[in-house]
Amino acid sequence: MERGSISNDLEQLGWMFFSTLRRIGRNLDIYSRELEREHGLTLPQLDVLWAVDLLGDVPIGQVADRVHLSKPTLTSITDRLVAHGLIDRVRSDEDKRRVIVSLTPKGRALLAENPQPFNERFLTSLRDMDEWQRTHLLAELQHLAGMMEPADDATREPSS
Repeated sequence: MERGSISNDLEQLGWMFFSTLRRIGRNLDIYSRELEREHGLTLPQLDVLWAVDLLGDVPIGQVADRVHLSKPTLTSITDRLVAHGLIDRVRSDEDKRRVIVSLTPKGRALLAENPQPFNERFLTSLRDMDEWQRTHLLAELQHLAGMMEPADDATREPSS
């Protein structure tokens, strides 16, 4: 692309969106490393722990749907959580192809420490907003996420 070849406002806006999303991703990566130093787990691992806590003893596919990860990615994360003793993973008695995950007492204890998905600056800013602003921000983020999903989401496996 030549310098100045972004030809219209919509293309410029697209690049501004991209840059802003990269900035958000970078800040999440930075915080994930900080969370790992403080609590011994990354944001994706924390997300999976919260989902298992919320859903209870469930097939791994339900957790994948909840955290919007593919089963192979989730399997890698659960491998690490099992190795740290934070979750248990067992085959279903009814269907040996299904894997059930559940929190261990150590996982519950870690969640009791209340690790947060965002840094304190973000949480303070969120608290300072009016409820309608928080609701609007969440709705817009959810809308943006939906806009970015592939039309035919072939990247995800069906849940079991």
